[in-house]
Amino acid sequence: MKDIFYICFFTVIIFIMLPFSSVCAQEHKGRGLPARLFQEKGAGYTIEYPGDWVYERSADNVTFIFSGPSGTKAYHSTVSIQNLLSEKSKAGKYRDPDAVVNDLLSLFEKQNGFTKSAVKPFTYSKGPLRLTGKQFSVEYSVDKHVFRQWVIVLPRPRGEIFHVWFYTSPTAQYDEFAGIARAMLDSWIILE
Repeated sequence: MKDIFYICFFTVIIFIMLPFSSVCAQEHKGRGLPARLFQEKGAGYTIEYPGDWVYERSADNVTFIFSGPSGTKAYHSTVSIQNLLSEKSKAGKYRDPDAVVNDLLSLFEKQNGFTKSAVKPFTYSKGPLRLTGKQFSVEYSVDKHVFRQWVIVLPRPRGEIFHVWFYTSPTAQYDEFAGIARAMLDSWIILE
């Protein structure tokens, strides 16, 4: 399972880094609130994303990465959701959100320039569904580019899967796309 996370973590980093230098000078044209609905069968959730954004799935189908189109600044600011199995599943290893957070932080700590915020509770509350998880943010550098990442870990209602929501962006444009990330988070519906 750790190998799957490493693959997904570095897929997101590589996805963000691809032709980074050629698009940094391009302007972002804000589109307001998200306009398209993601609802892949088996993902366990729906989420709205901007009409001009795209998404890709990881090869193992556990992570979906949303970004602006290639060739734009928004391409390098991504929202990703990864599904990790809990101990309640046959191949799972995570006991609770703290175990997921500790595993994630052990990966981030290996990055250059690593700093982190305090881990805090995060409450998801939509309709009758209320879930308690964790959130934190980190900064690190990859190939002389500094990134900031906001991470939220939530258990599914029966606890068999943990959803890990990431907003990742170069720090220079983190605030520029944070409103889109927040709107996407607010639109995120975990299905029972």
